[in-house]
Amino acid sequence: MHKLYTRIFLVCLGCSAMALPAASQDATGVIDSKPASGRFINARLTTSPTANGRTASVSKKKQVVFVNGGQFGSLNGNIQVYDPETNTTEKLADLDAANSVQDIEALGRYVYISADYYILKYDMTTGAEVTRRYTQDKSKTEADGQGTDTHGVNHSTTLYKNWLIATRQNSAGPPDDGYNVRIYNKSDLSLVKKIAVSTQAADVVVVGDSAFVALNGGFLGQSGQLAIIDLVTLERKGEYDFGQEGVGIMQMFAQGDNLYVLAQSKLLKYSIREGKHTAYDLPIGHSDASSSPLGVGIIDGMLYTKLMDESWTKSFGRVNLDHATVDKLDVIGMSTDPEIVDNGYTLMASAYDREAERFYFTFGQWWGWGIGRIYDKEGNNVGIFSDVQDSPERMAISYGMTNSAPYNAVLLETVEVPRDSETGIALSDYFGDDDNESLAYTLTMPDGSAVPSWITLNDGVLMASPPADAGLDAVVITITANDRYYDDPAVQNIEVIVREKVITGLPQEPVVRTIYPNPVKEVLHVDVTALPAALYITDTRGNRVAEQVIRETSGTTVDVRALPAGMYVLTLRQGAHVVRQKIAKE
Repeated sequence: MHKLYTRIFLVCLGCSAMALPAASQDATGVIDSKPASGRFINARLTTSPTANGRTASVSKKKQVVFVNGGQFGSLNGNIQVYDPETNTTEKLADLDAANSVQDIEALGRYVYISADYYILKYDMTTGAEVTRRYTQDKSKTEADGQGTDTHGVNHSTTLYKNWLIATRQNSAGPPDDGYNVRIYNKSDLSLVKKIAVSTQAADVVVVGDSAFVALNGGFLGQSGQLAIIDLVTLERKGEYDFGQEGVGIMQMFAQGDNLYVLAQSKLLKYSIREGKHTAYDLPIGHSDASSSPLGVGIIDGMLYTKLMDESWTKSFGRVNLDHATVDKLDVIGMSTDPEIVDNGYTLMASAYDREAERFYFTFGQWWGWGIGRIYDKEGNNVGIFSDVQDSPERMAISYGMTNSAPYNAVLLETVEVPRDSETGIALSDYFGDDDNESLAYTLTMPDGSAVPSWITLNDGVLMASPPADAGLDAVVITITANDRYYDDPAVQNIEVIVREKVITGLPQEPVVRTIYPNPVKEVLHVDVTALPAALYITDTRGNRVAEQVIRETSGTTVDVRALPAGMYVLTLRQGAHVVRQKIAKE
């Protein structure tokens, strides 16, 4: 917890007058002041370095996320979250833009959904939709979804560094509609690049700095290929042809230098190092629903996947990868479970909790509610979960959400205001949160007494409007900044100096003297004209990546070597002055 103790002084220094417009807040967070009696108010901010640095992140609990897609003709899909600790299921959000969910990825506090014409991102801590991307615009920029619609729908996804890689099915060949591999920025789902491959794409797996994409040509495909994409250059390096042995390839799993590819009635072992494959005849069936998930993954040398015996009885078993043989045809007793068999349920979605060594399954149909089951590795039923509704299509596990405590970005020690006037300070300039959460601020007195009525807090803006007869007594106030998940707030106490003398105008001298070099590779030099000044650098998404307080007019340096190449915005704030300049990092 960061604390700073300050006081409020009321000082009589003389008077003058000047009329100004009503108070307003611009996009920078600067507050224009509204004089109560035609007087101008100036806020002088005295800053010092943050105390004790930032509080370490804390981890939230594990969650199992699954999506109900709804029925055809009644697409009332939703996202459900199961809590293993409390054995409860809650609805996270309704889906209004996901008519046919194809894949889901969970990472930290966010869940990403691939569905027909959209890719969506939700915040699991709030249930709010963060952003969505309409993916049917033919134009390479995919700017606004208003262009000519392309064929095809989104399919599989995977996360890699700052990217979300997505594949597409039911489309034509390149280049008109055949950009069946697309890379998006996982932060805002803005398009990074479209990559053309030879045909319709299914699963995508990342090994090292390469993405391997299964190409199956759709439901009528007569062969299978493997596209290899360089994730450094974002270019297709080539394609490998499985021939007819690759018919119907849908899923892939990586282990070491090998890819295990699930095809129709075959398991393909592809050597990444040698660039060739071996095919094994195994009852890996997916004729019941080609788009359904087939396997969960490789666990202790065993591939756990949907299997099908000679009588086409569907089951969930495991394959010994060392011998390429079925180790157990039905691990969970799916083929004999009365509730599954009598209701005609099929395996819809699956996920494996590697920490608790538990399988999570949803069973159901494309209509009517289904069931949720939990099994251990040996197939023992160890639990159930509720709210498995129509088309429980996809599932993922979030292994805990990290959340950082708020911190004092710049210490706001003193504020000066004249009597019979009003001054506003945007607190977002002085408190920060690495999760970009909206902070909740509270205003109190350290001794628990009542806050003076002329000091208020509204929508993150601290307002001071001492009356004309305000006394000269000292007052201490406390501002506490908290997010909704962290119990260690950032705290600052603020000294407000009330003057009778009114400043007739802001100095015209600019805050910045020089900022060089620009572009910059390693160290940025900043010279200013007034002190102290708060400096911070933000990336193109508005995230603060550097910040400090300038206490010398010249000689200030900012080390930017750790920043990725790209465009940034440097902001300098001194009193009521705000200056911004674009910076190019090489």
